[in-house]
Amino acid sequence: MAALNARDADALAKLGEPGYEGVKKDASEIIAADGGRDLKVKSVQVTHDFGPDVASAHVTATDDRGKPFSTYIQMSRSKDVWVVALGQAPGFGKDGKTPASTSTPK
Repeated sequence: MAALNARDADALAKLGEPGYEGVKKDASEIIAADGGRDLKVKSVQVTHDFGPDVASAHVTATDDRGKPFSTYIQMSRSKDVWVVALGQAPGFGKDGKTPASTSTPK
């Protein structure tokens, strides 16, 4: 929340998985959309629906004008450190495989 309020994309990017690609871009987009609002956290609810090493945090807050704010933050445990889901693993999507079609077969 400190990075978001300070509009500090570099600080937010440091919360991502080290070595992932696009972390800075994702952090910059989050800052552009919601940064600098002086958010005050009201609640944080963490769930572990996919095992102990993956979590989703639902954060609710109010901004400096009293407007409500709500977001989900996806996290995972990496080498005993929790990281925020930003960017993607190196080489993601570059294996030459195409995703499965969702259209009805002819």
